[in-house]
Amino acid sequence: MKKILGLFMAILLMLVVFTGCDDTNGNGTPDETVDTKVEFEVISDMDSLPDHLSQMVEAAKKNRGYIVYPEEGHSYVAVLMGEKSTAGYSVDIESVKGTDGSIIIEVAEKSPGEAAAQVISYPFALIKVNSDIQSFRVEKTDGDAYEQIDLIKEAAGVLTGQIDNNSIEIKVDGEFNAFRLDEKTRERLDSIEDGSNVSIVYYENEYGQLMLMELEKAE
Repeated sequence: MKKILGLFMAILLMLVVFTGCDDTNGNGTPDETVDTKVEFEVISDMDSLPDHLSQMVEAAKKNRGYIVYPEEGHSYVAVLMGEKSTAGYSVDIESVKGTDGSIIIEVAEKSPGEAAAQVISYPFALIKVNSDIQSFRVEKTDGDAYEQIDLIKEAAGVLTGQIDNNSIEIKVDGEFNAFRLDEKTRERLDSIEDGSNVSIVYYENEYGQLMLMELEKAE
């Protein structure tokens, strides 16, 4: 009797272990990752871009990686190959798909032939992704991943005053910095007094200038 009971307990334990190892989604079927196609368009006309995005591409073009520029309902993504010693390089967008709350952009890098012009080039591809998702991963068809280039920064500081029609001074982390205004931040400046605490979003352009994207009076 003890042997039968021991055998029964061993079988029961094995069933529990195997059941725990079976990865299901709750309805008895194994979990599967479902990829969905995401609508996008390739942008070839740089003049149609937001001004800040154009400047960010110029600032980062010597580096290999990608830039994300989010807007309401969509995001722009620039995939950069970095500085090349000849012409003839290019980046082709192979696919854009959504999976597990992220968007994966698959690209193919093309190299030049033997007759490529001996001139410095900065090849990149730019797309507009029609999705609210703002988490991206960019990789080549062989799985080699690009790193995101984080140009956009957030900070808090004190508005010390206006330098001229296009610039203001803000004290951030004990240092006085000049920030360039755009049309939106220039309008918001009208309602903020000197000496006010402010929160800002900005980036550094190719000339080392700090470009304001957002300016808000802090509570």
